Amino acid sequence: MKLTGKLSDWVSAKDVILEMLRRYDVKGCVGKVVEYYGPGVATLSVEDRAAIGNMGTELGATSSLFPSDEQTRLYLAAQGREEAWQPLSADDGASYDAYDEIDLATVEPGGILPLMRGGAKIHQSGCLGCIGMGQAPGTGQVSLRTFPRNFPGRSGTKGDQVYLCSPKTAVAAALTGVITDPRELGRQMTYPQIEEPQKRIIDRSSVVYPKEELHLAEVVRGPNIKPFPEFDALPENLRFTVAIKVGDNIATDGIMPVGNKVLPLRSNIEAISEFVFYQLDADFHARCRELGDVAVVGGDNYGQGSSREHAALAPRYLGVRVKLAKSFARIHQANLCNFGVLPLIFKDPADYERLAAGAVLEIDTLRQRIERGDREIPLRLNGDEIITLLDISQRQRDGLLAGGTLNQVRQELGQ
Repeated sequence: MKLTGKLSDWVSAKDVILEMLRRYDVKGCVGKVVEYYGPGVATLSVEDRAAIGNMGTELGATSSLFPSDEQTRLYLAAQGREEAWQPLSADDGASYDAYDEIDLATVEPGGILPLMRGGAKIHQSGCLGCIGMGQAPGTGQVSLRTFPRNFPGRSGTKGDQVYLCSPKTAVAAALTGVITDPRELGRQMTYPQIEEPQKRIIDRSSVVYPKEELHLAEVVRGPNIKPFPEFDALPENLRFTVAIKVGDNIATDGIMPVGNKVLPLRSNIEAISEFVFYQLDADFHARCRELGDVAVVGGDNYGQGSSREHAALAPRYLGVRVKLAKSFARIHQANLCNFGVLPLIFKDPADYERLAAGAVLEIDTLRQRIERGDREIPLRLNGDEIITLLDISQRQRDGLLAGGTLNQVRQELGQ
């Protein structure tokens, strides 16, 4: 992605990534790395680049890259780490699978300045309202958020109407009471130019470094902190029932909701598992316990959004051994492997239509197929066959066989 020009006053880096989302939506960059280059990059601070790169996940991108340049050097120098800097950029003549260009001067506000007199509140750093921990919008009300994500219900309000925007757009709307182009504020005030500090305050006093004696410390658990569940290894043959079928672009928020009712249970897998697919099917957890080994069937870009490991861990606790989809979001696919859930992709996407909740499937000689590196994994459905693909690394295969990465590490350590 070639960047030219320079952002106008009242337009921020958040507007750049919102423009990317306007162009590519939530799965337009699945399986791709987005590399930003061009003269416009030099006008963006490291924080600007971080804002853009942080939301590359929303595009479905594997990663986002910026060159290491003078802006990078200044940033590290301000932290007293200039010796760690080195210039890095693409090789001359590098070729790419796709090209696009954004003139930063043409980017418009999508859709905080510390204007305390306008009623702004300074909150501590954290996920906060982005995942429904406070600041939930009113029922039936429109809410502008500067967070990265606005999946339905994520804010903690059912039927929420959350729209993403830049901090400057949010401020303009807060001051005027309606959605407002922040450039309109230029008629009332001078745009506040902010200079990067030459030296930043670095405080590492709260960092607790590993010590040998800490290995002997007793772990004291409160009533809502439970030991990590034990998962068995992958069996040679697997018979399972489809417990739920969902559509395209199912986010991890849809699989494992968040909010102040759910998040306190993060260290209690038994309790938090009752909320798996809660917004789509409140009885999912109970049905899983009745069925035993189960599968989830999904469409394209299954597991997009937050890299929420509980969206893989909690279903595994309920007996989800297989997830079948047209395609997976990369991070969720990795998390499934981490917890021993088989991420299978339909070789023929049309086979998605052949499955419904209640369908019973079987996989024979599953361990043998994974051990010898088979990419195609056949499933039996009422005497017919469905071919699926297992596109994962050898280490992920080893983890699946062991029943998850923790089991795999224990085996490697001889425990």
